[in-house]
Amino acid sequence: MRHSRPPSKTGPRIQGFPRLIVLAVAWAFSPTLGPVALAVEPVAGPPASLVLHLTDGGFVAGKFHETDRPGILRWQGNAFTSPFDFDIKSIDAMQAPVPAQLATPEGVFRFALSGGDVVFGTLIKLDENEAELDLPRVGRIRLQRPHLLRLERWQGRSDLVYLGPTGLAGWTPSPSPAGAPKAWREESGELITDQDGASIVSDVPLPARAIIEFELSWKSQPDFVLTLGEADNQKIDEKKNENPFRFEIWDQELVVQRETANEADVASLGKLAAGPGRVHLRVYFDDERGRLVVDSADGKPLAELNVAASTPHTLAGFQLLNKKGDLRLERLEISRWNGELLREPLPDGPNLRRTNGSNVAAKGIRFDAEAKSFVVSEGDNELRIPLDETARLAFSPLTDIPARSVHILLQDGSRLSGDLTGVEKDAVVVKLPGAEEPVRLPIDQLRSLIVSRAQDAPAAKPELTPRLEMEGVRLTGRLLAGKNEPGAPGLTWQPNGSATASALADKASGRILYKEPTPPAPKTTMIRSGNQIQVFNANGGRIQVAPRPAPPQGVLQGFIMAFAGAPPAPQAAASPAGAGASTGKASGRRALYLRTGDIIPAEVTMIDEKGVTIRTSHSKDVFVPHDKIKAVELSEEPVVPVRLNKAKRERLLTLPRVQKGSPPTHLVRSKNGDYLRGRVVAMDEKALQVEVRLEVKTLPRERVARIIWLQAEDLETGKAAPQQEPAADEEWLVQAVRKDGVRLTYAPERLEGDTLIGTSRVIGECRVRLDEIDQLLIGAAIEKEAAQLTFQRWLLTDAPEPKITEDEGEGSAGGGASGLSSPLVGKPAPDFSLEQLGGKTFRLAEAKGKVVVLDFWATWCGPCLQAMPQVEKVTGEFRDQGVLLVAVNLQESPKEISAMLERHKLNLTVALDKDGAVAEKYKANAIPQTVVIDREGNVTRLFVGGGSRLGDQLREAIQTTLDGPDAKVPASGGADPKAPAK
Repeated sequence: MRHSRPPSKTGPRIQGFPRLIVLAVAWAFSPTLGPVALAVEPVAGPPASLVLHLTDGGFVAGKFHETDRPGILRWQGNAFTSPFDFDIKSIDAMQAPVPAQLATPEGVFRFALSGGDVVFGTLIKLDENEAELDLPRVGRIRLQRPHLLRLERWQGRSDLVYLGPTGLAGWTPSPSPAGAPKAWREESGELITDQDGASIVSDVPLPARAIIEFELSWKSQPDFVLTLGEADNQKIDEKKNENPFRFEIWDQELVVQRETANEADVASLGKLAAGPGRVHLRVYFDDERGRLVVDSADGKPLAELNVAASTPHTLAGFQLLNKKGDLRLERLEISRWNGELLREPLPDGPNLRRTNGSNVAAKGIRFDAEAKSFVVSEGDNELRIPLDETARLAFSPLTDIPARSVHILLQDGSRLSGDLTGVEKDAVVVKLPGAEEPVRLPIDQLRSLIVSRAQDAPAAKPELTPRLEMEGVRLTGRLLAGKNEPGAPGLTWQPNGSATASALADKASGRILYKEPTPPAPKTTMIRSGNQIQVFNANGGRIQVAPRPAPPQGVLQGFIMAFAGAPPAPQAAASPAGAGASTGKASGRRALYLRTGDIIPAEVTMIDEKGVTIRTSHSKDVFVPHDKIKAVELSEEPVVPVRLNKAKRERLLTLPRVQKGSPPTHLVRSKNGDYLRGRVVAMDEKALQVEVRLEVKTLPRERVARIIWLQAEDLETGKAAPQQEPAADEEWLVQAVRKDGVRLTYAPERLEGDTLIGTSRVIGECRVRLDEIDQLLIGAAIEKEAAQLTFQRWLLTDAPEPKITEDEGEGSAGGGASGLSSPLVGKPAPDFSLEQLGGKTFRLAEAKGKVVVLDFWATWCGPCLQAMPQVEKVTGEFRDQGVLLVAVNLQESPKEISAMLERHKLNLTVALDKDGAVAEKYKANAIPQTVVIDREGNVTRLFVGGGSRLGDQLREAIQTTLDGPDAKVPASGGADPKAPAK
């Protein structure tokens, strides 16, 4: 391998690129506060409207507001009542959404202006001093002639291959890991990434000879590779025997290089200073000759490579790899090249190219508008060239290019830059370098407005709190005193960089963050083994072992014993809240939890049928109605953390059919971790009274850890009923979340120093110091976050109704064929104990030595009522041989059952499965279901469904069970026990 010539280091340095920073902000915050785990729903990014981006990373959606103050951009945020006056130095950019249909550039010519500006339109006037252009969407502009660098025929142009980008359409980004943000995103049609290693390709055909013009910008030190002529994401950064032409960063230097099997060449395009910047290049590409010429946007030569390919190949594509940092593709234009450089004007005069390919050079040139022709002069001689015969007119490049404070991109691809002098009702006003008068650019034609930065400008400071976060808003700043009015929160915000403040608009919703969320605690796992509780960290290391008392027998009896018996076990390490966790970390304090998400340190002094009376340091004794409460913590001692398995948690929160008319209203937790479901009747300083199954139990208060309220209205939606939507004339609310996890909702009234004062509907006047809170929730955001708190996820759900098996009609097999298909057959029958109709108790374990037939049924099940007489008749035939029939009713009241039995003249032993727990053990998802259990307590047959043959099948099954395990089992036939149920 050889170099055809030493790497060129003579190219001019690329200095002073204007800064372009427009990065979408990801909202990700999930703090953990106090005794509950908080999973905050991410707030959506900027909506599809004009969005102003600030240098500190903040943004605010809204619109321009009129002003005539140079250097000030007045901005009316959608979520605010009055505009902000932002210093232009605090702004990065304004971005507008890309319309569904992009505007097409119109005009006879495309004009290249100084500073890389490009516009489309018609030439009105041209002489050695001045040029006047008519731009269809802007109007007429008059420029000093040196600022017009080139005009090219646009009307009827056939050499254009690609002009964009216009969003991600036609581009293929590299895939992102599962759950990660997309590698590339679009903003105002431009392509942006801040992911290391993210690549993107377009398979647009690349002509063998092409002019390629592109603009890239970045926020931090750039490190990218731009490759011409191979659209393959997998090959973009691989070492190959032959590379296409590539632009890349070598030790903070932008170079262009190519390497083949025979030779290689590289040229420097300039050193890139650290920090934000941008580059705008025009590339002349001749693949047949292996030639690449690189110019600046103003036509200044930067580099030339001549490295021919070793073998012929087809070119397609444009590749961009962001190796590190961030990158933005602003512009890409590809057109066919006729082989002539656009920087060919004579040093002392213009150069005109006709449509027939001939060139005319002259000392001077002017435009005759009436004759529609160019007049080329050379001494006393003049030559007239008709406008429609003119392909291109180029002038010597401008050597002294004035700095510009803003760069503006219009929807049709026009680019203009200058100084922002003001904003009118429907236009921004910009003073272009060399223009006689300021130019009005229609706001509805803007795609972006970029604020320039000097290359040596200090990097933007990282975001600090406090920070206001709302839909379309992320603004660092400070809260000021505001006036509370009906329907408005009375909060005023002044962003950093703005000389003015504004009150939040009606029905504002969001939060003010005063402390960045802490990383989530390491996950732990709790395992109970015998009388031990073992806690393990995420790596499997054991954290703590605590003794655990042996559980007593029976749910209710065990709970009563937990209250009246031994003291609670020593505390183990708290498990994080989440699915299956009780309430997460033990609080170790008395507190009141409201449905609004409030967490108020308080001592419960009394509970009665109307509500709860509390005593808190924030106020005197306060009464709170039941419908506002979600939970109370009664103990100052940390309770034993208990991780409920999924089945037990679902059992606690499932409402049986029999209880729909009178659902439980509370879950009571003992200090030992046991739960009791019922209705709290009353509580005083000594005892708690709970109604359980129509019987009132009295429990020692000292053994109660917490009480959770179960609201029946939550059953309709499966989520907590809304609490925070105010009426139109109600005061707006905020919720202060203190560093210790305390949450307090109240109507803000005034700000005194750093104390926000208002009135709570629960405890009256509130005074909250802003330096003592982590965040201040505003409006509807209170309810959204409250729904994520652990206690709010304790919601009753209706038990699923058992399905009724398909009645297959007269002569059907029914009964589940041989009854041998169930996985329960051959295994010990799940033990249970159920109350019988009449008050006695049936215990399966006490029926050993008998053959037991369980018939799962309900009064509303037609096939059950058809099958039941057959089951009663057949089992009656074997009564003197020790066969016992138990009809297990699913979740119905004794009154309903008794009425049905009397109506159908049935005399059965009925066991009451009030919560469906026994049916779940026997997988009775469809009824009727008939189970045969032998004398040793093992399931021998299980039939699903009824039908005319059920009696014969059941008779044979009982006989076989009585004869013992050596009895002959019949061949399978008839209905399938897993037949679809309706």
